[in-house]
Amino acid sequence: MKTIIRLTLLIVLCTQSALAGGSISWDDVKSRIVKSDPELVKMIEHSFIVNRSGGGVRLGPSFGERQGERIAPYEFGAEDRRSKEKCILVIEESEDYEFTGRFKFIKKPSEDQKEAQQAAPSNR
Repeated sequence: MKTIIRLTLLIVLCTQSALAGGSISWDDVKSRIVKSDPELVKMIEHSFIVNRSGGGVRLGPSFGERQGERIAPYEFGAEDRRSKEKCILVIEESEDYEFTGRFKFIKKPSEDQKEAQQAAPSNR
């Protein structure tokens, strides 16, 4: 039993030191995506006003020369150009990224929207 606990603790500690959050600019992410999927960048910029700075997964010391690099999934605050609704764009690798190099995005409600929805009286 002690061995299982030690292994679990080791895995958790190694995972935490390997990956963490880090900021990244929209221009940096855009330049990475446009290489393999320029249409996605056009669609995002046509549909949203994207904050200049967002976040990505930051590679830790166990990644050697890649330490400090930001990788997908990326998260950016954004505003829907049509509805003016604030949201969070999550940009991640598509399921077939290994073959296509393409990304996809998910639009999530912002924290303000979540709080407003929770505070609103229910019509049920």
